[in-house]
Amino acid sequence: MVIDNYLQIKADICQVLERIEQPDREVKLVAVSKKQPINSIQELIDYQDRVGDDLILGENFVKEFTEKREVLVGNYISHFIGVLQSNKVSKAVQIFDLIETVGSIDLARLINKEAEKLGRVMPVYLQVNISLDQAKYGFQPDQLTLKLWDDLQKLKCLAVEGLMTITRWYSEAELARDDFKAMRQLKEQFQQEIGVEYLELSMGMSNDYQIAVEEGATVVRVGTTIFGERASGQ
Repeated sequence: MVIDNYLQIKADICQVLERIEQPDREVKLVAVSKKQPINSIQELIDYQDRVGDDLILGENFVKEFTEKREVLVGNYISHFIGVLQSNKVSKAVQIFDLIETVGSIDLARLINKEAEKLGRVMPVYLQVNISLDQAKYGFQPDQLTLKLWDDLQKLKCLAVEGLMTITRWYSEAELARDDFKAMRQLKEQFQQEIGVEYLELSMGMSNDYQIAVEEGATVVRVGTTIFGERASGQ
């Protein structure tokens, strides 16, 4: 079932790209595996290993993923997609391949410091509060400036590879479209201002990923549509 769900989402993404006449655009699927059973995650890893495709797992909690890493077998890429507390940065830099939720210059500096200790360059996305939602974390859209980019470029063990957003909660998925559109426009403006040819754009989840793809997402994060509902209380 998990594999069927995963392949259906991949097919849905391809159909969207065909419909908007962008069939060659790559959209990466992050399988959000937080609070999901190990056997379901392992099933997906095993399948992707058999077919030789990359699998990206998205995890929200450093401690939970630390425990999962000890038992999961096979090849996968790990993205941290939760709120990263300062006391968890050191461990996150050790165990994740990419951190999507860098929403302040202070966090960026802390990640850089820990990455330097390990002798690695940490790939990250900058999280943007595109909905201007007081309940959400991240850079304000007007903070994405050349000055911010110059400050980030001084952090030699940090590699900014994209932007990420989590919109405010909407009662209908279609209502998120304006935020997705604004996020794409912000990314394009930021790229032009800083003189970078390409940045990833991570946006869209289980209920609205197709709309996000229509509006320019290059990374979508889907959990329950792949793995099913999490256990009550999780």
